[in-house]
Amino acid sequence: MTRFALAAAAAFMLLPPVPAAADAHVDPAVQAVIDAFDIAIRGDDTALAPVFAEDGVMMPASGGRFEGHAEIAAWLAEFPDMTAFDVEVDEVMTLGDGFETVIGTYTVTLPEEMGGATLPGEYVSIGRREGDAMRVVRHVAFPPRMTMGQ
Repeated sequence: MTRFALAAAAAFMLLPPVPAAADAHVDPAVQAVIDAFDIAIRGDDTALAPVFAEDGVMMPASGGRFEGHAEIAAWLAEFPDMTAFDVEVDEVMTLGDGFETVIGTYTVTLPEEMGGATLPGEYVSIGRREGDAMRVVRHVAFPPRMTMGQ
């Protein structure tokens, strides 16, 4: 099984797709996944297929479980596009057999017609190396943590 996943939530797009700025400390294969999420979240519903495994699973912060390229693309098509997307990679752990876990945080910015708020979240992704590329097998994104009284 192949599985990796990087974080993302989505909402409506006002800006053209532009890949997120590359972080000099992030592995190029992981950066390619981040860039694909950025392009997808800004409106290209097909951008994630090349970085997800055929049976990859996406579990966005907005809820749901989407398995495979077709379900992930259908979810993206129904979700409004974001106007901004930023990702921080906090930790990459090698699991063995070519698998890695990527853990970090992200922010997405809603378009003005949805309030323009910037929303933070966290993610855990599991991916498998295929040569110089990474294939997402599981991606789980979490909304911001709430504390008592919020």
